[in-house]
Amino acid sequence: MAPLNPLAMGLPIMILVVFLEFLSLPLGQILSPLAVTLIIRLLQIAVMATGIFHFNKKEAPFSLAIQPLRRALLKGVIWSGAFGFLAAALGLLLFAIGINPLKLFGSLNHQSAFQLAFFFFTGVFVSPVAEELLFRGILYASLRPMGMLPALVITTLLFAGAHGLSGAVPITQIIGGLLFGLAYEKERHILVPILIHVLGNSALFTLAAI
Repeated sequence: MAPLNPLAMGLPIMILVVFLEFLSLPLGQILSPLAVTLIIRLLQIAVMATGIFHFNKKEAPFSLAIQPLRRALLKGVIWSGAFGFLAAALGLLLFAIGINPLKLFGSLNHQSAFQLAFFFFTGVFVSPVAEELLFRGILYASLRPMGMLPALVITTLLFAGAHGLSGAVPITQIIGGLLFGLAYEKERHILVPILIHVLGNSALFTLAAI
Protein backbone atom coordinates (compact mmCIF):
# COMPACT_ATOMS: atom_id res chain seq x y z
CA MET A 1 0.00 0.00 0.00
CA ALA A 2 1.44 3.38 -1.04
CA PRO A 3 2.20 5.81 1.81
CA LEU A 4 -0.24 8.66 2.30
CA ASN A 5 0.80 12.05 0.94
CA PRO A 6 1.47 14.48 3.83
CA LEU A 7 -0.49 17.29 2.17
CA ALA A 8 -3.43 14.96 1.52
CA MET A 9 -3.42 14.01 5.19
CA GLY A 10 -3.21 17.60 6.40
CA LEU A 11 -5.75 19.09 3.99
CA PRO A 12 -8.93 17.80 5.74
CA ILE A 13 -7.71 19.23 9.04
CA MET A 14 -6.92 22.60 7.46
CA ILE A 15 -10.36 22.73 5.80
CA LEU A 16 -12.06 22.05 9.13
CA VAL A 17 -9.93 24.70 10.85
CA VAL A 18 -10.92 27.28 8.21
CA PHE A 19 -14.58 26.25 8.56
CA LEU A 20 -14.39 26.87 12.30
CA GLU A 21 -12.86 30.27 11.60
CA PHE A 22 -15.90 31.24 9.54
CA LEU A 23 -18.12 30.29 12.49
CA SER A 24 -16.73 33.33 14.25
CA LEU A 25 -18.89 35.54 12.00
CA PRO A 26 -22.30 34.46 13.35
CA LEU A 27 -20.92 34.01 16.87
CA GLY A 28 -19.69 37.60 16.72
CA GLN A 29 -23.32 38.73 16.65
CA ILE A 30 -23.87 37.12 20.06
CA LEU A 31 -20.59 37.27 21.98
CA SER A 32 -17.70 39.70 22.33
CA PRO A 33 -14.89 39.40 19.75
CA LEU A 34 -12.41 38.18 22.36
CA ALA A 35 -14.80 35.51 23.65
CA VAL A 36 -15.44 34.35 20.09
CA THR A 37 -11.69 34.15 19.43
CA LEU A 38 -11.16 32.07 22.56
CA ILE A 39 -13.97 29.62 21.73
CA ILE A 40 -12.89 29.20 18.09
CA ARG A 41 -9.21 28.75 18.98
CA LEU A 42 -10.00 26.10 21.60
CA LEU A 43 -12.13 24.19 19.08
CA GLN A 44 -9.38 24.46 16.48
CA ILE A 45 -6.78 23.20 18.94
CA ALA A 46 -8.95 20.17 19.73
CA VAL A 47 -9.41 19.39 16.04
CA MET A 48 -5.74 19.82 15.13
CA ALA A 49 -4.33 17.95 18.12
CA THR A 50 -6.71 15.05 17.44
CA GLY A 51 -5.74 14.98 13.77
CA ILE A 52 -2.02 15.15 14.49
CA PHE A 53 -2.18 12.31 17.02
CA HIS A 54 -4.24 10.27 14.55
CA PHE A 55 -1.77 10.76 11.72
CA ASN A 56 1.19 10.12 14.00
CA LYS A 57 -0.07 6.55 14.27
CA LYS A 58 0.28 6.33 10.47
CA GLU A 59 3.86 7.62 10.65
CA ALA A 60 2.99 10.96 9.15
CA PRO A 61 5.55 13.77 9.48
CA PHE A 62 3.53 15.64 12.09
CA SER A 63 5.50 16.13 15.28
CA LEU A 64 3.43 16.32 18.44
CA ALA A 65 5.51 13.69 20.17
CA ILE A 66 5.10 13.40 23.92
CA GLN A 67 8.78 12.55 24.34
CA PRO A 68 11.16 14.14 24.94
CA LEU A 69 9.23 17.04 26.45
CA ARG A 70 12.06 18.16 28.72
CA ARG A 71 14.47 18.57 25.81
CA ALA A 72 11.84 20.43 23.77
CA LEU A 73 11.17 22.81 26.68
CA LEU A 74 14.87 23.48 27.11
CA LYS A 75 15.34 24.13 23.40
CA GLY A 76 12.32 26.44 23.38
CA VAL A 77 13.76 28.49 26.24
CA ILE A 78 17.15 28.72 24.49
CA TRP A 79 15.58 29.85 21.19
CA SER A 80 13.41 32.35 23.08
CA GLY A 81 16.42 33.74 24.93
CA ALA A 82 18.36 34.21 21.71
CA PHE A 83 15.37 35.89 20.06
CA GLY A 84 14.85 38.12 23.11
CA PHE A 85 18.51 39.18 23.02
CA LEU A 86 18.22 40.12 19.34
CA ALA A 87 14.95 41.98 19.97
CA ALA A 88 16.56 43.93 22.82
CA ALA A 89 19.52 44.81 20.62
CA LEU A 90 17.16 46.04 17.91
CA GLY A 91 15.25 48.08 20.49
CA LEU A 92 18.47 49.76 21.66
CA LEU A 93 19.38 50.48 18.04
CA LEU A 94 16.00 52.14 17.47
CA PHE A 95 16.46 54.23 20.62
CA ALA A 96 19.90 55.26 19.36
CA ILE A 97 18.45 56.61 16.10
CA GLY A 98 15.65 58.45 17.89
CA ILE A 99 12.77 55.97 17.62
CA ASN A 100 10.98 54.80 20.77
CA PRO A 101 10.16 51.11 20.09
CA LEU A 102 7.59 51.05 22.91
CA LYS A 103 5.40 53.39 20.86
CA LEU A 104 5.22 50.75 18.13
CA PHE A 105 2.98 48.62 20.35
CA GLY A 106 -0.69 49.28 20.99
CA SER A 107 -1.77 50.20 24.49
CA LEU A 108 -3.80 47.93 26.77
CA ASN A 109 -3.73 50.10 29.88
CA HIS A 110 -7.34 51.22 29.32
CA GLN A 111 -8.60 47.66 29.92
CA SER A 112 -10.12 46.48 33.20
CA ALA A 113 -8.27 43.84 35.22
CA PHE A 114 -10.71 41.13 34.07
CA GLN A 115 -10.47 42.17 30.42
CA LEU A 116 -6.69 42.28 30.65
CA ALA A 117 -6.50 38.78 32.20
CA PHE A 118 -8.91 37.41 29.58
CA PHE A 119 -6.91 39.07 26.79
CA PHE A 120 -3.62 37.68 28.11
CA PHE A 121 -5.00 34.16 28.45
CA THR A 122 -6.31 34.21 24.89
CA GLY A 123 -3.46 36.08 23.22
CA VAL A 124 -0.51 34.70 25.18
CA PHE A 125 -1.50 31.05 25.58
CA VAL A 126 -4.43 29.88 23.48
CA SER A 127 -3.82 31.69 20.18
CA PRO A 128 -0.10 30.82 19.91
CA VAL A 129 -0.87 27.13 20.49
CA ALA A 130 -3.56 27.17 17.80
CA GLU A 131 -1.39 29.08 15.33
CA GLU A 132 1.65 26.86 15.79
CA LEU A 133 -0.37 23.66 15.46
CA LEU A 134 -1.78 24.99 12.20
CA PHE A 135 1.14 26.77 10.55
CA ARG A 136 3.99 24.59 11.75
CA GLY A 137 2.49 21.33 13.04
CA ILE A 138 0.23 20.76 10.04
CA LEU A 139 0.92 23.17 7.18
CA TYR A 140 4.74 23.21 7.38
CA ALA A 141 4.87 19.44 7.90
CA SER A 142 2.55 18.95 4.91
CA LEU A 143 4.69 21.16 2.65
CA ARG A 144 8.06 19.95 3.93
CA PRO A 145 8.43 17.23 1.22
CA MET A 146 8.69 20.13 -1.28
CA GLY A 147 11.84 21.27 0.52
CA MET A 148 12.63 23.38 3.56
CA LEU A 149 12.75 26.75 1.76
CA PRO A 150 9.36 26.51 -0.02
CA ALA A 151 7.70 25.25 3.16
CA LEU A 152 9.28 28.03 5.22
CA VAL A 153 8.40 30.81 2.76
CA ILE A 154 4.81 29.67 2.18
CA THR A 155 3.98 29.17 5.85
CA THR A 156 5.61 32.47 6.80
CA LEU A 157 3.64 34.41 4.18
CA LEU A 158 0.38 32.73 5.21
CA PHE A 159 1.15 33.32 8.88
CA ALA A 160 1.83 37.02 8.26
CA GLY A 161 -1.23 37.38 6.02
CA ALA A 162 -3.50 35.71 8.57
CA HIS A 163 -2.85 38.55 11.00
CA GLY A 164 -4.35 41.04 8.55
CA LEU A 165 -2.60 44.27 9.35
CA SER A 166 -4.50 46.88 7.31
CA GLY A 167 -1.98 47.60 4.59
CA ALA A 168 1.12 47.76 6.81
CA VAL A 169 4.08 45.48 6.16
CA PRO A 170 3.81 42.81 8.92
CA ILE A 171 7.51 42.85 9.83
CA THR A 172 6.98 41.31 13.27
CA GLN A 173 4.87 38.47 11.85
CA ILE A 174 7.34 37.78 9.03
CA ILE A 175 10.28 37.62 11.44
CA GLY A 176 8.23 35.50 13.83
CA GLY A 177 7.08 33.14 11.08
CA LEU A 178 10.65 32.59 9.91
CA LEU A 179 11.90 32.05 13.44
CA PHE A 180 9.12 29.61 14.37
CA GLY A 181 9.62 27.67 11.15
CA LEU A 182 13.38 27.44 11.55
CA ALA A 183 13.04 26.33 15.17
CA TYR A 184 10.55 23.64 14.16
CA GLU A 185 12.80 22.48 11.34
CA LYS A 186 15.87 22.33 13.57
CA GLU A 187 14.35 20.80 16.72
CA ARG A 188 11.63 18.61 15.15
CA HIS A 189 9.18 19.19 17.98
CA ILE A 190 6.10 21.42 17.83
CA LEU A 191 6.50 22.44 21.47
CA VAL A 192 9.62 24.48 20.59
CA PRO A 193 7.90 27.06 18.31
CA ILE A 194 4.87 27.05 20.63
CA LEU A 195 7.06 28.05 23.57
CA ILE A 196 8.88 30.74 21.57
CA HIS A 197 5.53 32.13 20.40
CA VAL A 198 4.03 32.10 23.90
CA LEU A 199 7.03 33.83 25.48
CA GLY A 200 7.24 36.33 22.62
CA ASN A 201 3.57 37.25 22.90
CA SER A 202 3.82 37.54 26.68
CA ALA A 203 6.68 40.04 26.29
CA LEU A 204 4.83 42.07 23.63
CA PHE A 205 1.55 42.16 25.56
CA THR A 206 3.32 43.06 28.78
CA LEU A 207 4.93 46.04 27.04
CA ALA A 208 1.52 47.02 25.64
CA ALA A 209 0.00 46.88 29.13
CA ILE A 210 2.61 49.18 30.69
